[in-house]
Amino acid sequence: EIGNATSTDVHADLGCGDGRLNFAAVGGPYHAKKSWGVDVDENILEKCRDRLGRRFVPQMNATATATAAGLSDGDDDRDGENHASSEADRLEFLQADLIQVMERQKEKYQQQLLGQADGSSSSSSQDGNQSKGSSSSSDDVITQKLSQSTIITMYFVHDALQQLQPYLASILGGKDNVRVITVGYEMKGWD
Repeated sequence: EIGNATSTDVHADLGCGDGRLNFAAVGGPYHAKKSWGVDVDENILEKCRDRLGRRFVPQMNATATATAAGLSDGDDDRDGENHASSEADRLEFLQADLIQVMERQKEKYQQQLLGQADGSSSSSSQDGNQSKGSSSSSDDVITQKLSQSTIITMYFVHDALQQLQPYLASILGGKDNVRVITVGYEMKGWD
């Protein structure tokens, strides 16, 4: 509610815990286009996924579902908004340690800068990142998803917010219509 979520928003909850904000974002009255959450604890994320499986049934094919329900094309367009994909199709939960993601992205950026400064090809800095395994690609997924998000919520203590602030600024800086909402603690320097 505080982020004025609409059906065009992509919501991210950093440190999503049990996913309650994600479930609320895709449900009424907001019907966010997508909501994804990330948490360090795989056990709590399993609970999110179990809840998702119990609460929502993913749609295999929106057209087939509408036809089976006796709806013609366009009849599933409630309130002028397309709700063809179910809530389950619009929810995702990922496991990652955001501080580690941020640190690896920072190292990757610094390697790219060093490569540009000494005239090295970008492949040499990529080779260095490959030694870190698949965690680098999951970091890229988190960063990409954040760059596509229009509402970001989080409940972190002040120190964690201060660590995340430069990372978020590098991804979101200059973007219009992005709302970053912190619960409980203020992110100093941001409105």
